[in-house]
Amino acid sequence: MNGTILFSSISPNYERNLKEELFGCFKYIGIPFDVLNEMPIRDRKYYITRHNTKIEEENAMRNGNGTTNAGENINTYASLEQQNIINSRKRG
Repeated sequence: MNGTILFSSISPNYERNLKEELFGCFKYIGIPFDVLNEMPIRDRKYYITRHNTKIEEENAMRNGNGTTNAGENINTYASLEQQNIINSRKRG
């Protein structure tokens, strides 16, 4: 497999999105960087999704009207990069 082909399928924003995802896990969830570095993507994705669900539930209870406003939603970056990885594996 040619390395150029592999890297050409990665999003141009991959590095930035990954760093934002890791920073969010560290800051908002409290996962140490050394643990994040060794953590499989699927596990990190689970913790991000669970965190965001909990924040949305807390905000809904706080608002008292059932609407949510998850300001610390880091799932956006995780979803983007997870889909990019899946797509690159399908092409490769």
